[in-house]
Amino acid sequence: NFICDEKRQRFWAAWASQYLSFDSKAIEDCYQENLKFSDSHNIPTDQILSYCKYGQFTELGSEYLNDQIKDFVREIQENNPDSTLTVGIFNDHDIEGCHSTEDSIHHKLNMLMRLRLLSNTIESYSECSLPMISK
Repeated sequence: NFICDEKRQRFWAAWASQYLSFDSKAIEDCYQENLKFSDSHNIPTDQILSYCKYGQFTELGSEYLNDQIKDFVREIQENNPDSTLTVGIFNDHDIEGCHSTEDSIHHKLNMLMRLRLLSNTIESYSECSLPMISK
């Protein structure tokens, strides 16, 4: 999903402004801020560090996670050239923007368009990978 960092407010805005890049200061600040959850929520410190490196709900974090998905799909396709498995990426990120969200993360304002894109994506992959049945 597209994350509209400029619509962030209060606490979220402060963190989003620190995450303009994945620099070591931002990661360390995040890590120190979230260490308190290690004991209270039984979260291992390596998972807190991973969250701070890769799981931020900012546009930069979203792009990073999207790239991870694309790399995974590319690797599967390259390592299994004879596979009949079809893997598609539902990229609704590119139809979202600050215009389609009121809270910076949830894109309710264009839900119909997102559902239509998902439906068309599923239909096109179905037609590519499944034989058509004549009536």
